[in-house]
Amino acid sequence: MRSALLTAVTLATSLIAMGLEAQEFPSKPLHLVVPYPPGGGTDATARTLAVPLSASLKQSVVVENRAGSSGMIGTDFVAKAAPDGYTLVVFTDTNTIAPALYSNLTHDPIKDFEPIAQLGFGPLVIFAHPSLSVASLPELIEYARLNPALLSYASPGNGSAQHLAFEMLKLATKIDVKHIPYKGGGQALNDVVAGHVPLGILGLSAALPQIKLGRIKPLAVTGRSRSLALPQVTTVAETAVPNFEAVQWFAIMAPRGTPSGIVGRLHSEISKALREPAVQDRMASLGLETTPERTPKELATFLSDDLRRWPPIVKSAGIKLD
Repeated sequence: MRSALLTAVTLATSLIAMGLEAQEFPSKPLHLVVPYPPGGGTDATARTLAVPLSASLKQSVVVENRAGSSGMIGTDFVAKAAPDGYTLVVFTDTNTIAPALYSNLTHDPIKDFEPIAQLGFGPLVIFAHPSLSVASLPELIEYARLNPALLSYASPGNGSAQHLAFEMLKLATKIDVKHIPYKGGGQALNDVVAGHVPLGILGLSAALPQIKLGRIKPLAVTGRSRSLALPQVTTVAETAVPNFEAVQWFAIMAPRGTPSGIVGRLHSEISKALREPAVQDRMASLGLETTPERTPKELATFLSDDLRRWPPIVKSAGIKLD
């Protein structure tokens, strides 16, 4: 009886402590790490969230770009940060692809992080510099077959979802197009806009502003259905490869061991921010659908499922980065 009472008191004390901790949090600015350079889709998504989140938490949310190694440097930094809720990272599909590509990762995307909230998802877009004489994906495929090894495409980096998606397209259509990896989507986009590289593949959120300005031309999107942001652009599945699908997603993660009360507070505030009309409009302008209803537990399941998806694709494409 005494033992049961002691256990109940201990549990109640812990719950009260977690509740107080969550109420007192945050007492200083938060750092939201973007593991890519400024100017890409991940950076734009993080900065869209930072403004309303700063307001609701009544503390600054500082977006910090820590680029390198296809996002692994910044991610590793957060994995080793104090689990106190003050250092967060933006995860993307690259984080669940990485274990299939690298044998020497110094962090585990599941074991070393606490899921907080999924921000949204959107298709990738394959695009070309206006000087390239193709107007659609079928025309690109025909051109590439007639001119093997002549074309090249830019991606945000080796092992990114964009890299794998284009390699999947190459395998399915039997075309030879050289891959040119960059250290982030912003640099890749700039070189296609400048005409240094004829083709590119990025998340729609990164490429859409330049598409609207006419500086690049979209050839296809990689979602299951056409994007509301570019309804006139066909999908890869419609015109070239049946059932082809590759999407980019964004999520907020904290170091493993972050108290559950703080995880719950952050999830609640981020979900609230994602429901704001201004945020939804901004996300839509980036070609993203928001997912404020997804819980941390549901996000954990999604991450585990996505982690299992990539190894067979990487093996089929023959990609290994170390």
